[in-house]
Amino acid sequence: MNPKIIAIIIIVVVVAVLFVSCKNSNKGKVTEPQSGGIIDYSPPTPPKIHSREIKSFSIDFTLSAEFNDERKHKCPRGRYHLSLTKDGDKALCDLQWKEMRSTAEEKPYRVNFKADLSALDDLQEFIEKKKITHLNGYHKTNSALGSYLDLKVEYESAETLSAFAEGGSSVMPDTSLEYFIIFFSDLAKQNGTFFIRGLTKEAAQDICLKYTKKLYGDNLNNFSVETTEPSHNTILCTILWESGADRLFADYQIHKVTGLCVSMDYQLNEGKTIHKESFYLD
Repeated sequence: MNPKIIAIIIIVVVVAVLFVSCKNSNKGKVTEPQSGGIIDYSPPTPPKIHSREIKSFSIDFTLSAEFNDERKHKCPRGRYHLSLTKDGDKALCDLQWKEMRSTAEEKPYRVNFKADLSALDDLQEFIEKKKITHLNGYHKTNSALGSYLDLKVEYESAETLSAFAEGGSSVMPDTSLEYFIIFFSDLAKQNGTFFIRGLTKEAAQDICLKYTKKLYGDNLNNFSVETTEPSHNTILCTILWESGADRLFADYQIHKVTGLCVSMDYQLNEGKTIHKESFYLD
């Protein structure tokens, strides 16, 4: 065969190999922004996780709109940090919430406690139920502001489930992250504390009435209840009732996000007023 033809064939083959190699090396990578300025670094297929034994779980995210659950509770807008880590024969839980408009210097509302290791198993079941494993490898960003997600789950097998998003709301995955708040709020309550209760006026009123009956008994004759929201995080509840010839009262000031009763004043039959501060109504 003519040496020139052989040389041309070799050059064509080399160019073809280089082209295919370059194409494969860029598979799953986006070099140009998509519509809306979104840059997508996500792999074409989410890496599968085979293990079910969680070693550590951590998620940081913004909730841009208030979420109402079926229990008359609300998950408020804000920045959340939720983590659960295996530590010997217990699981350490760290839960934090900050308002969206808070500054970097402002400390978050924070709850720490130890839970049984079974909490990690329950969390894995929750992850599977909500199909969070489908997010593995998810990574989108754009130049807008306001939304953030950083999820990382480490397994005993050394496998890792991760997802990341930063920018405008369009970069966030189509997943209900607020259900993580509900999961961890329930876990906190199971372990004797509270995280996010997000009380509505109706729920706060029910709790205050229940607590008042616990103090005085169920016989609150001719009682009346007035509940107001003087600020976006405060609920005031006043309960008035008759006891013999006396007209008694109980005033509650509640932080509606945390459910903490900031202060309470109530009157005894003999006219003495009692003041209590910082306790949870349940």
